[in-house]
Amino acid sequence: MVRFEDLVLKYDETTQKIMDFCGIDPANHVRPKAVFDPAISVVNIGAYKEFIDQEFMRQIEEQLGQYCYYPEKENLSEEAWNLLKSVQ
Repeated sequence: MVRFEDLVLKYDETTQKIMDFCGIDPANHVRPKAVFDPAISVVNIGAYKEFIDQEFMRQIEEQLGQYCYYPEKENLSEEAWNLLKSVQ
């Protein structure tokens, strides 16, 4: 499972895991962040909390709670934590 939050806040680590899983040599990743830029995508972390239909969100959390995730400071580098906090 690849979490969006991990791709944004742990980009290098997460892309490495994806490449390892797919059996791709890291040298083939020649344009990191060219299409997906964590600095832009960070604004979408936690966006679900603002979804208008909160009853629908409650149902999702009830049924799929293990996939609802918000990163905790202790699980992030200082750089990632600062990036996350810069948009809140």
